[in-house]
Amino acid sequence: MTVLYAPSTPDLYPRSVADFRAAFPGLAVGDNPRDEDVAPYGWRVVAPTTPPVPGDGQQVRETLPTEVDNQWQQAWEVLPAPPPPVVAEWLPFAAWLYQFPPMMSAMEAARASTDPQGEPATTGLPTAMEEARLRENYPAFEQTWGQFLLASQMAPADLAAIIGKASDCHLPAEFLAALQPSMVP
Repeated sequence: MTVLYAPSTPDLYPRSVADFRAAFPGLAVGDNPRDEDVAPYGWRVVAPTTPPVPGDGQQVRETLPTEVDNQWQQAWEVLPAPPPPVVAEWLPFAAWLYQFPPMMSAMEAARASTDPQGEPATTGLPTAMEEARLRENYPAFEQTWGQFLLASQMAPADLAAIIGKASDCHLPAEFLAALQPSMVP
């Protein structure tokens, strides 16, 4: 496939023979035009080049063609590779949360409380967290979590530790905000 370049419109690179035909519908041009066929119209044929091999932590990106000895060629640049995406670590957070001694104590306190929402909130907490993780249903989690916090009377320092661990596990900002519901005194 022939790649074309129109230096007057670099933001449209790469261009195809079909693009050239659309720009100049009255001209007959073959599927593999030569540079001299398109140059009079401000377009150039781009000769393919082999991209460099990136090293560790690098990536290669094609740039605008360069003119070498009156012939346009593909050009490349080597860049640092982007950092890997940050992945939310939901499962390690959940495993930690349910083994965190203050959380275990808070679950016992919520179940034993006289608050009618204590037991349902405690029982519903794993499902609410899965809804947040899988469906991004943070309002439902916030409601269940808030009821749990009211029934358990979790200490602010323990809640801060949970929020810190959630942050360390790269959980979404909406989830972090839901860990601090407005209904908690």
